[in-house]
Amino acid sequence: MEIKLITPVATEPVTLTEAKLHLRLDSVDPLSEITPVQTIAPGDYGIGVVVGDAVDTLGYASVVVELNVGTCSDDYIDELELIDDSGVLNVAIQDSDDAVTWYTAASFAQVTSANANQNFTLAYSGTKRYLRAVGTVTLDTCNYGVSILNKTALTAEDSLISDLISTAREMGEDFMRRSLATQTWEYILDQFPFDKNYIDIPFPPLQQVLSATWRDAFGTTTTMIEGVNYVTNYDTEPGKIALPYATMWPLYAPWPTGSVRIRFTAGYDPTGAAARAIPKQIKQGMLILISELYENRQASAEVRNVIKMPFGVEALWYPYRIFKF
Repeated sequence: MEIKLITPVATEPVTLTEAKLHLRLDSVDPLSEITPVQTIAPGDYGIGVVVGDAVDTLGYASVVVELNVGTCSDDYIDELELIDDSGVLNVAIQDSDDAVTWYTAASFAQVTSANANQNFTLAYSGTKRYLRAVGTVTLDTCNYGVSILNKTALTAEDSLISDLISTAREMGEDFMRRSLATQTWEYILDQFPFDKNYIDIPFPPLQQVLSATWRDAFGTTTTMIEGVNYVTNYDTEPGKIALPYATMWPLYAPWPTGSVRIRFTAGYDPTGAAARAIPKQIKQGMLILISELYENRQASAEVRNVIKMPFGVEALWYPYRIFKF
């Protein structure tokens, strides 16, 4: 009996964001993660156009443009003061690949004396490298400034944490003998079990039996037909294929080794579809183990820690352990 991995896990049941939240890596003061760069320095600007400095956003985790507006004044006094000729401000956000050719990516709402003295923000969702602001003042004077904000991601150890997520999953799969995320396996037997009418499929939960084949002594491979040569039970753990009523396993001279092969997909669906969401106990155990591996990166000096995983993890995982394989 052998179990061969065909297609490994593509999406882990614990995301990087979830792991970092559990490790409290993204729980610091949000202001400490924000780096502002001025494109238009704060000041009083009269009638005209101000073209801001280009800001290189390469490597930014996320970009937000902040417009800080003070007073839009009315320094010119008409005869009866019947006209509101306070300054009017329009600010556009431009982006560029080379800081030479610029395109308008977004614009702030127009600012007048009615909505001045406040801050405005726009999230930039484009993909170009350079950003700048272009401010246009009409009628009178406006006090304003524009900054490009970079929310710095804590990426220094993302690769390590991603590896720890995979390690915790693999440790859980070894302990519980079940698949914690979608993967494809091949179950290899030397022959059919003639003492029983079913074959248990390892590493539940079983998602789908892709194929069941047998190979005779001459090297000829025969593919079994579901519903004719076998039926599948997805509801038990482990899942199984079984003989239909009044049938029997093929009688043949088997290939010397590995003549029966059952290929299948197994694992919890990390998106939580069709009642295949990973149980919270299993996921919490992974998070605890990730934290343990993150905090203790060297080999433990205590023999008990080398032999056993943290007690809390084992207590969470034990009810899901499969003992048949």
